[in-house]
This record gives sequence, structure tokens and C-alpha cells, in this order.
Amino acid sequence: MPFEFMLNALRLKNGVGNILFEERTGLTLSSIQSILTKLKKEGFLENTDTLIKTTPIGFLHLNTALTQFMA
Repeated sequence: MPFEFMLNALRLKNGVGNILFEERTGLTLSSIQSILTKLKKEGFLENTDTLIKTTPIGFLHLNTALTQFMA
């Protein structure tokens, strides 16, 4: 479920709200927090208290970032 959500959401240049993830997947954001933290450290994502968004580098390497959600 996280992969399918992120497959569409991370393609949006303005990102998506954290609450939308929870509403659409039925999962808490904490269930993917370790992945978000890893991708943020690698420079692929910006993750704030309210938003998940790809960085310019992350957008160029979107497939690499998305594979992290395939667990």
C-alpha cells in the first residue's frame, strides 16, 4: 500500500500532505518513518511535519526512491 501511494504522490512537484497518506492507506505515517528518514538523509525527500515531497535530485532518481517502499 505505501508503494502504490508514493508511486503517485512523489511525482507531484508540490508534494502531498502527511495526513493524506494516512487517509488513503489506512496506515500511520510512523509505519514508513524509517524509510522517509533514510530517503531524507540521502537527499531524495523533504519531509516536514505536514508534507512529503521529492527534492530536485529525488525527482530525477524517483525510481530509486520508490524501490524503498516495496517491502
